[in-house]
Amino acid sequence: MTMDMEEFEAAGNGEERLSTSEAVVKFLLENRDRAWQRREIADEINRDPNTVGTNLSRLKDRGLVRHRKNHWAITDD
Repeated sequence: MTMDMEEFEAAGNGEERLSTSEAVVKFLLENRDRAWQRREIADEINRDPNTVGTNLSRLKDRGLVRHRKNHWAITDD
């Protein structure tokens, strides 16, 4: 199975790459004072915007993130 180069490089130095959902939650927790657009989140965590969008929808269904207009934020709970 192939692996992208970022994953390849991280594997060589003992770092574990977070799943997209984990990266989104981590980013939103660290930046909980703001709401972000999907594209901005994707750029900040270096992931594909479509993948981020799918994961944001799943996280919303699980009650972990909130969505207003085009912006996303971590829930307060």
